[in-house]
Amino acid sequence: MRHGDLVTRALAALGCALVSACTPAPAPAQVLAHAPARVGEPRHDPRYRALTALLAHNPATGAPVDSIAELVPLLDDDLRSSFTLVFATRSPEQDVDPVHPRVVLFGSDARLVLAFTGDPTGPDLDILEVVRFRDDARAFELERFVLPAAVRRDPALAASARANGHANPTECLRCHGADPRPIFDSYPVWPGFYGSVQDAFATDPAELASYRKFLASKDAPGSVYRSLAFPPGSEVSPYALTPAEDTSGNFAPNMRLGMALTERNRERIARKLEAAPGYATYRDKLVAGLLECAPLPVTSEARARVQTTLAAENAAKLDRAHITDPDERHRLRMVELNSSDNFAEIEYLARVLDVSRADWSMAIETGAFALYDGILSGRVVGRDGARDFYFKEDFLFEMLRGRVAADPHAAALFAVKPYSIYHRDGTRLDLPRAIAGCAKFAAEANVDGVAWPPTPPAPPLVVYRCVRCHDPGGDGPPIPFDSPVRLHALLSAQPELAAEVAARTVISATDRMPRDQTPLVGADRGALLAYLQAIAAGAPTTE
Repeated sequence: MRHGDLVTRALAALGCALVSACTPAPAPAQVLAHAPARVGEPRHDPRYRALTALLAHNPATGAPVDSIAELVPLLDDDLRSSFTLVFATRSPEQDVDPVHPRVVLFGSDARLVLAFTGDPTGPDLDILEVVRFRDDARAFELERFVLPAAVRRDPALAASARANGHANPTECLRCHGADPRPIFDSYPVWPGFYGSVQDAFATDPAELASYRKFLASKDAPGSVYRSLAFPPGSEVSPYALTPAEDTSGNFAPNMRLGMALTERNRERIARKLEAAPGYATYRDKLVAGLLECAPLPVTSEARARVQTTLAAENAAKLDRAHITDPDERHRLRMVELNSSDNFAEIEYLARVLDVSRADWSMAIETGAFALYDGILSGRVVGRDGARDFYFKEDFLFEMLRGRVAADPHAAALFAVKPYSIYHRDGTRLDLPRAIAGCAKFAAEANVDGVAWPPTPPAPPLVVYRCVRCHDPGGDGPPIPFDSPVRLHALLSAQPELAAEVAARTVISATDRMPRDQTPLVGADRGALLAYLQAIAAGAPTTE
């Protein structure tokens, strides 16, 4: 029997008996095997080193820091004054409410982010969560510190305290991913965060009323909030009452945090691209295509599919934010919708290199397109009018920087220029110079001499619901659902696996996949089964 026939018959056998939806979570050592390797001490991490030294030794007492309330006033001014507050969370910490919001402190460059809760009766009080970015590994690292006050209240936390500072706890990776990244929505709406719409309260009187109650109670004795440095100049600091009140960014912490995190996440994505086996082969061809001096073979069907996906993602986010007015929904739509063609090209880049984009976005939804950077607008005005390189500029910046590092002869194409926006100073790609030199670069790199590979089917959106469980480090056995190349190899070796996956999408509720989400509807089940059949058959088509 041919392999394709075997898989087709296996896919049809949907009534087979299965025992469980996911295997037990892997041990921490197994999870960390999939995380980025540690490469010595970070070169630019003095703030993290200062934090760990402070936790171990409070200069005022000579003893380890006992509680969050003791820690906050000891932090530097940049951290204490750069923060946002979460009143409704989708994270495991549930002792969060409008009067006791979760605090997210961030340095101006987002290389260090601290988070903690403030409910004096909550089980997570005096537990510090840390996200730091390691420049040497171009990777985020997650850590947790259970402070002595928490252990005194709950001695069962002593075991967790012994693991203080261990990198990437298993329970954190379930949401943040095996190659962890922060979880944060994209501009201009952050559901569950105060200042949820454009860092202000103009659209939701109830949110404003809740925030005023918080402000009235934040200085209670022993409160973790009383030592935060609320910037002066706004009656609802650190936010603005209305977006029009703040043109400087002084009262836009959600926007500033997203901008800073995106710069770090951009470096992380670049690392993942560079690790792809085909990166050296196709890099120059992809650069020329993204600069639009050579065509990328992105079909109209692919562009339409990305546009439809973005529209659905945008609608779900606005629904979550309880924004129902049609005019407001249009005004507050994801900025990515304005540049969907660019995102179709970015998706093509991932497919050509067989690099999963499941965790590129910082949205909690696996496979999201929410990638707003807030800094590198990618707008170029020339003789032929305005051209949009939005978000492509982020990729081009990293790809060309790596290209020049490997080959100084490409330096003529890569130049940077400074930017300064909302208290952020940095560098961006000199896009006009890159565009002007693109044709010459393409000729010298002989991009026409490199043929595009057959592009496998694009994973349907439903596939990313599987990735969440089956990525390395997830609760289920590793299955590369969003990598057609690797998934084909796996199904070739284990043809019965396709039937097992298919069956778990339709059988009884106790065994149905995905276990921790709503059941798949008929259209999603059909899309998943069709995708599995195409991959098992080795279909090389683009769509």
